[in-house]
Amino acid sequence: MKYKDGIRRTMMAATLLVAAIAALSGCVCMEPQAPAAPKPQPVTRGTCPEVTVSGGSVMTTQLFPTGNSKSSVIMIESKSSQEVMVNQEFDYTIDVTNLTDCQLCEVVVTEEFDSGLTLKASSPQARYNNNRAVWTLDGMAPHETKTIKARLAASAAGAYEHCIVVDYEPCMCQTVVVIAPELQLQKSMPDSVLLCDNIPVTLKVSNTGTGTVRNVMVTDNLPSGLTALDGRQKVTFNVPSLTADQTETLSFTAKASRTGDYTNTATAESEGGLSADATATTSVHQPVLAISKTATERQFVGRNISYDITVKNTGDATADNLMVTDPLPQGTEFVSASNGGRLSGGKVVWNVGSLAAGKQASMSATVKGTMKGTVRNTASASAVCADAVSDAASTTVVGIPAILLEVIDIEDPIEVGNVETYVITVTNQGSEVDKDIAITCTLPPHQSYVSSSGVTTGTAAGQKVTFAPLAELEPGERAVWRVRAKAEKAGTIRFTVEMTSDFLEPPPVMETEATNQY
Repeated sequence: MKYKDGIRRTMMAATLLVAAIAALSGCVCMEPQAPAAPKPQPVTRGTCPEVTVSGGSVMTTQLFPTGNSKSSVIMIESKSSQEVMVNQEFDYTIDVTNLTDCQLCEVVVTEEFDSGLTLKASSPQARYNNNRAVWTLDGMAPHETKTIKARLAASAAGAYEHCIVVDYEPCMCQTVVVIAPELQLQKSMPDSVLLCDNIPVTLKVSNTGTGTVRNVMVTDNLPSGLTALDGRQKVTFNVPSLTADQTETLSFTAKASRTGDYTNTATAESEGGLSADATATTSVHQPVLAISKTATERQFVGRNISYDITVKNTGDATADNLMVTDPLPQGTEFVSASNGGRLSGGKVVWNVGSLAAGKQASMSATVKGTMKGTVRNTASASAVCADAVSDAASTTVVGIPAILLEVIDIEDPIEVGNVETYVITVTNQGSEVDKDIAITCTLPPHQSYVSSSGVTTGTAAGQKVTFAPLAELEPGERAVWRVRAKAEKAGTIRFTVEMTSDFLEPPPVMETEATNQY
């Protein structure tokens, strides 16, 4: 038949190709160079198809091109019914197997049918013309089997042949892996921090594509007012490689030098021109304290001095753990404090707690001045992340000159014609010096002036005796004057003394002493 010459030609060419394929290692297959004058190869044992009849089915197996499993490339297994009825359609299968470890680029199966045998349908669809069906199986992977399903019918009784020819193209294939890596960068910082806080910065660089991206450089240029803890304005990281879906987490700590909003963008760049960026913002706040203090400007020794303190938060963040302290100055004693203030270690302490931005807190303390002089008192306030502040106020503590005037007569009663002596004593019972202390005595008509003496000189004019003013009288000191008068008439008389000083306001202090004259 005409297809037999085609089979022989195909087998001879294929034998040469098998030799080339067998020389290859692994699965690298390439098309061999055909010899200039190919010679027919000897047919080895087992070249003929193997036919097996079982259960009414016929299985025919052929190995191409040599019929030997070790040197053949393609195995064809066809299966059909052994007997069919006229015009009865019957199923028919062809299994095509690549026996090699290499890729076959194209396999063409051609089958010719005797007249009277017709191909009704097939899968895959064949090119069918003049009783010839051609199936092109494109490429076949190593050891892959593909099945052709066909349906035939005979138009008359008889024995009909249908013969298969296979052709194939070996090829050399090389795989190039094309990757599409993609960089993604995320940056995070706290939304809000205090000026005294460290700012944690986290950068996550990822490869969200395929393949590996190499030599990734991540750079974060910090804005003015923000630096890393080591003072760097520019922070860089190198990531040698990122495989697909790999994420590398990078971090550093920043510090702000002033309050405000800080927004900056970090970038990631790699080999191949890939890049990504990410932006984050943090707001830096700070509580700012202001304190004012007032005190009683002037007070006497032993009297209470009041201190009033006001603390304000003029910043833009809450002042936490706000403490106000007011040390007791020398020369004072603690009396009381408002708003839970307590005396501790020689100072009054208020634990205010938290003070919101724009709010203020007030408190007061009362002390007693124990000595004269200027008492200066300084109160301070401190809170988390706030600069400590202080304010001072002064009080002048003065003494009280408390002058006591006393007048006594030495002899009482006294006989007319005798001389009575009056003793005038002035004592400063206070805590301050009194100045210009002046004594004036008035004798009653029943007496006459005899003489006077004392710390200052006295001058008599009629019934009055005036002593020169005493310049100073210190606290605890006393001054004494004496006046001698003669009893002129019998009766109960009153000797009068008046006293003035710088401290005493008018009218003068007056004291009398009664004397019985007989």
